[in-house]
Amino acid sequence: MITNEMIKKKLTNLYSHISFEAGKEPSYNKLKELFLDEAVVFEYLDSDYTEYRVKRIEEHIEEMYDIFEKYPVIKGRGFKEQELSNKNIISGPVALIVSEYKKEYFNGKHEVITVGTNNITMMLINEDLKIVSIGWYENI
Repeated sequence: MITNEMIKKKLTNLYSHISFEAGKEPSYNKLKELFLDEAVVFEYLDSDYTEYRVKRIEEHIEEMYDIFEKYPVIKGRGFKEQELSNKNIISGPVALIVSEYKKEYFNGKHEVITVGTNNITMMLINEDLKIVSIGWYENI
């Protein structure tokens, strides 16, 4: 069954693979390995939370790559996302996690710092804990 230690390890890997130092890039392949192949990402497209999009994790990772290539200033200065706190609900082979985070990067004009919440579902699949869905809310 799932333990809090398993969740902590998965979240540590999630945030470390998204983040990168100046001149580097995210660990795209390691990031993808944390997710079930069919995993979905849910994101809001507006600040009123009326428009949203659901996409596969592979599509999301491709978009991340495109963003960092399109805006080399971010890649040049680095990108950091770190967990501030989390709450876990474990029910047999399923875990629901609310993970509060802080994201920091330079957008070309100034440093950007946002705080948000990742809502993550993880499932134990063949004795491996996988992220099956993630949706987030950012306090912009």
